[in-house]
Amino acid sequence: MRLGNNGFTPDILLFLGPPRNTLREYYLEGPAEMVIEVLRPGHEYADRIIKRDYYAAGGVPEYVILNPARKEIEFWRLINGKYEGMAPDPSGCYRPQSVPGLVFLPNNLWREDEDWYRWPHDPPIVYIEGTQPEGRRLREVENGLGWGCLPFNPQLQLEPVPISFEQYISWCPEAKFEFWDGKPQIGGKEGIRNLIGMLLMTFGLADALKVLSPVEWVSALLETETLRQQDAQRKAVWWDLARQAATLLRSKYGVTRLGVIGDLVKPEPLNFWSEITLVVWDLPDRKGYEIYQDLSNLSQEPEINLIEAESKYATLAQQQSISQFLVEI
Repeated sequence: MRLGNNGFTPDILLFLGPPRNTLREYYLEGPAEMVIEVLRPGHEYADRIIKRDYYAAGGVPEYVILNPARKEIEFWRLINGKYEGMAPDPSGCYRPQSVPGLVFLPNNLWREDEDWYRWPHDPPIVYIEGTQPEGRRLREVENGLGWGCLPFNPQLQLEPVPISFEQYISWCPEAKFEFWDGKPQIGGKEGIRNLIGMLLMTFGLADALKVLSPVEWVSALLETETLRQQDAQRKAVWWDLARQAATLLRSKYGVTRLGVIGDLVKPEPLNFWSEITLVVWDLPDRKGYEIYQDLSNLSQEPEINLIEAESKYATLAQQQSISQFLVEI
């Protein structure tokens, strides 16, 4: 949910669309009609103070806080720019003004009898009362900003540098946090790189350097310098792999046009995050798994990434790179 130059991911949000908000492909533009946050240990200050103030300034009409530890629900309504605590009516119902017809029965949320776990809940936790207008359905999603709409170019300085909402949406990986090979995985290799870059940019290198001792940083810099001196040889090996992959795609899958973009065509040395990025045209349908398996068998390190030039999934940054820096092979 975008509020000005800030972005939030509430636990639950309810929205009705224009004029208050618009659903984009990657986020909700403008304040939702209602935001619900579930308190978690260690996050109380963020939900009760920081987010509450941002939600109020951004114009979120109703803010609900669920506290499972204390089995409490707090209802806050925006009145004259500030949240005021609200209470259910004498019958135990709460009706938010921003979502007409919506009724909460908060006492039913904390029931512990066996019937509570049946679906639908009877009595319910929330329901719609009265006759609602016909045809009020979710409008078509509008594209807006999205992953890869801006080139990844974090400004790393000793002191923190704030990022814009546009940079956040473009660089931030989808929130799928996984773990394998002894490392956290957040949106794949590119997602991890972007996340680290944003953290270094917004925390500043002066504080980031304190994570390790000076000896370890010096050792890492020496290793980086060694790799820089070997860059020409490494790139020659990588170019050979790219040509082998191109030959495979032409001979086995009938691809007629291929090119290379990304780190391999840039003047900067290869680094830990570098990979071979091939751009292809006329890729056969329903062969994706087989193609990626063949490329993985050819090389797992470096990875060989494939971009379909005419695919709707190619990001804006990738499209710009294809038009400006493509080297055909």
